[in-house]
Amino acid sequence: MSETKSALIEQPAPGILRVVLNKPEKRNAFDPTMRAEAMAAFQLAARDSAVRAIILTGAGHVFSAGGDVSSMGKSNEVTGDARMAGNHEFCRLVYRCEKPVIAAVEGPCVGAGVGLALLCDTIIAGEGARFGFPFVKLGLAPDYGIAFTLPQRCGIGIAKSLVFTGRIIQAAEALEIGLADRVVPDAAVQEAALLLAQDMALQSAHAIALSKRMFQNLPQSFDAALDLERTCQTLAMVSADHQEGVAAFMEKRAANFGG
Repeated sequence: MSETKSALIEQPAPGILRVVLNKPEKRNAFDPTMRAEAMAAFQLAARDSAVRAIILTGAGHVFSAGGDVSSMGKSNEVTGDARMAGNHEFCRLVYRCEKPVIAAVEGPCVGAGVGLALLCDTIIAGEGARFGFPFVKLGLAPDYGIAFTLPQRCGIGIAKSLVFTGRIIQAAEALEIGLADRVVPDAAVQEAALLLAQDMALQSAHAIALSKRMFQNLPQSFDAALDLERTCQTLAMVSADHQEGVAAFMEKRAANFGG
């Protein structure tokens, strides 16, 4: 086991590393120091060529209570932007990791904590886990990529409802709406995450990395979707199949597409 002040790296099995948010006295709440140390721990796991899967979890049977409110309310535009830049560096590190990343969630998982979990490939939650997006209660917009990741899992309507109310939901509801992928007894969370990680570790790491790249290249914004649409539709417009489709429509016959 290696450690920093607020993050641990454990090896529960060959080829598997577990990154543990380790500030239980603050319920693993994030401030800039906590974020930097957790990011450094995750980087070690992500860059280790012997590692085939990563589990992300929290110490003290708490995933993360989100941002440390005691560190908030002191930013100006410059320091606020710098803090967000650091957050986004961590987000990209987790989201772009070529290895499968499993969030093992016990207890509270709110704010930046649930944002971090949503950046993982799979979320396994204990029955006592609680998820929430209380940003509006602090006069904040969602961060840690939530406006991108949450609608992908739950749909835009549910995502807006959760963010606009800031309400806390239980694990059963999280599973029902697609926020969590599996719910197990609290005592079984770490074992369930490890078993899944071991299953993934048996597969082709190259194939998984390629698969993740394909999923990650889904349109990332409305403008990106339009850009992709423009490229694909332009290619379609000059195709033989398009010419055949137009001709068949005009001639009131079935089209004979060549593919």
